Amino acid sequence: MNMQTNWINVCFDMIDEYIPKDVELYNQSYNIREKFIGISDHVIKVTEHYLSACSDKSTQERVIFLYLCLGIGYSSIGDYNRSLEWKLKSLCLQEETLDEMHPLTATVYINVANEYSRQRNYVQALEYYNKILAILDKLSDTQQSDTAMVYNGMAVVYQHQGKYKLALELYFKAMRIYEDIYGTKHNYAATTYHYIASVYDDLGNHDKALEWDYKALAIHEEISGTNHPDVAAIYNNMANIYNAQGNSLKALELFHKALTIQNEIFGIEHPVTARTRSNIAGVYRSKGEYKKALEEYNKVLVIMEKSWGKKHPDTAQIYNYIGGIHHRQADYGEAHRWFIKALSIQETILGQDHPSTATTYSNIASVYRSQGEYDRALEHFFAILTIRENTLGKEHPNTAITYNDIGAIYYTQKQYDKAIEWYEKASSIREKTLGLEHPETATTYNNLAAVYYEQKKYEIALDLNFKALNIRKTVLGVEHIITTSSYNNIAAIYQEQKDYRKALGWYNKSLKIREKIYGTEHPETAIMYNNIATVYLYQQDFDTALNLFCRAVIVMSLCGLRNHPDMKAYTNAMCNCFEKSSESHNDFEKWFEERVETYPQWCSYSNVKVNYE
Repeated sequence: MNMQTNWINVCFDMIDEYIPKDVELYNQSYNIREKFIGISDHVIKVTEHYLSACSDKSTQERVIFLYLCLGIGYSSIGDYNRSLEWKLKSLCLQEETLDEMHPLTATVYINVANEYSRQRNYVQALEYYNKILAILDKLSDTQQSDTAMVYNGMAVVYQHQGKYKLALELYFKAMRIYEDIYGTKHNYAATTYHYIASVYDDLGNHDKALEWDYKALAIHEEISGTNHPDVAAIYNNMANIYNAQGNSLKALELFHKALTIQNEIFGIEHPVTARTRSNIAGVYRSKGEYKKALEEYNKVLVIMEKSWGKKHPDTAQIYNYIGGIHHRQADYGEAHRWFIKALSIQETILGQDHPSTATTYSNIASVYRSQGEYDRALEHFFAILTIRENTLGKEHPNTAITYNDIGAIYYTQKQYDKAIEWYEKASSIREKTLGLEHPETATTYNNLAAVYYEQKKYEIALDLNFKALNIRKTVLGVEHIITTSSYNNIAAIYQEQKDYRKALGWYNKSLKIREKIYGTEHPETAIMYNNIATVYLYQQDFDTALNLFCRAVIVMSLCGLRNHPDMKAYTNAMCNCFEKSSESHNDFEKWFEERVETYPQWCSYSNVKVNYE
């Protein structure tokens, strides 16, 4: 063996030791980044020095694989640009020295394809997946499992492109291959069952998604036992689906099951464990329990920064989540600061055209919209639209999100014709890609209804709101928080039509569900007290209206939202109503102070307690 080969083998052994083969199972992940970067720079110099003087084919094959391993290592630590760089170097050397029928060729192609897929370069990813299929088709000793693996990779691309029918076809092809080779009780089959579940989840068919995930769970538990990372992963997936359905109790139960397994296997400060804690924080966020959510996210952030550093995409994602909480609390300056921190990482690591980067641009634009800086928000949304149209295409569900965002700006600016134009673009895409019974399709109907409502075209608005309601009741259920927004919209129309009995009926329906989900002291519940108060105000029942306005103000204060934009409107309504009520002879400040001090006892009074019937 010559000196070049000796050195290449030494370099390979060195780099191989520090590449996290499966980063999810690598318990010393905190030190991976530093160790890998430290050794890789040295290995690169030595390898390239000897490669320049080497013509031995076996050594070159070794270097091809070494470059590939460098790419895998960089991907594992979140440096995706360098990952692609080294995988492409491996590809270039492979094309120079090996023919396409060499076994290593397909290995290089699939790694390059996977990296392009990860970076959302779908055209290039599909190009290499198809090259692999062509090679596998020519090889006489091709393992059908290799073909199934490629089908799964291509299906992931189609799923990200919003081509759900194509994705399902390929996942089912892969599933049949795995079942033929290994039977129905094998990890490969279970993994594909989960992929199928994820498509149904994207399509809003949560029951179907859960059905497939339960099948995957049963297999993983039978093969690996109940205390295994694969089982924890399925618990996480199912919990996310339950949370999307509005079943936060079941979601938290499953997340905590996953967390118990992961704490035991990985420890409490491992990135895998941290991701589950992040999911738990997401449940608190969706419930409006922002303090709890922030506490969890900050714990996760400490782990992520320690494990991956402050410039990793996973760390950036936590910055985004924290920014989102501040945005919901109307702390726009703090929200903007966290979104900018996330953006600086994503632009550097992922690039300006990456979908995750576009999502952060969208978050920043939403802050500008909340602050009333509509021109600035529009500028950002149009920049996002260019990215999404170029990377995802004009008929992708994520592109539809941006069409919807642009429509919302025009709606706020009272440019109703433009708003309808952009909402209808979003609606067309969603109907085509997601179907007529998807929650996002319902959201577009809801948005269009809002425009027609402002134009006083109440019958059109009512029809669209009932279309949205029927979808939401079918897909999400009658007691989902999103379904209650349809109840509110329908109530608002009846209110404008002066059908106050129907308006109160629909508002009370929404309130009953929100109190059940959130309790009586929550911003979403305060909205309902305000809405119902408005109906009583229209009927000139000033005393009932006053107490409900007062209740809305106190609840918002208790939730720490004294500076929220809605608070000013609630307070003004309460003050105006006070002047017309039977309490007007009293001093307002003393009256309000007494209400605050005796809350919530006075809420049981007959003129305050809401009748649900």
